[in-house]
Amino acid sequence: MNLNLEAYFQSIFEERLRLNKAEQDLADLSVSAMRLVEAREECTSVTRALEAQKEEMQMQQENLRERDENIKKEEEKLKKSILKYNTFLQENYARRLRAIKKAEAARAQIRPKEVEIQKLKAENDTLLARKELLEDRV
Repeated sequence: MNLNLEAYFQSIFEERLRLNKAEQDLADLSVSAMRLVEAREECTSVTRALEAQKEEMQMQQENLRERDENIKKEEEKLKKSILKYNTFLQENYARRLRAIKKAEAARAQIRPKEVEIQKLKAENDTLLARKELLEDRV
C-alpha cells in the first residue's frame, strides 16, 4: 500500500506540476500576447504619427512651392516694371535733349535779333535826335 500511496502522491504531484507548468505557459503566452498587442498598438501609433508628419511635410512643400511661384511672379512683375521705367527714363532723356537743342536753337535765333534791336534802337535814338534838331530849326 505504501507503494500505491507513493505512486498516488507521485502522480498527483506530477499532475499538479504539469498544471502549474501549463498555467505558467499560459501566463507566459498571455504576457507575450499582451506584449505583442502593445507592440502592434505602438506600431500603429508610430505609423499614424509618421503619416501625420508626412501629410504636414507635403503641405509645407505645397506652401513652399506656392510661395516660390508667387516670388517668381513678383520677380517677373518687377523686371517688367524696371524695363518700363528704363524705357520711360530713356524717352524722358531723349525729350530733354530735344528740348535743350530746341532752346539752344531758339537762343541762337534770338541773339542776332537782339543785336538788330540794339542797332535799330541806336538808329531810332539818332533819328529822334535829328528830328528834334530839325524841329528846333523849323
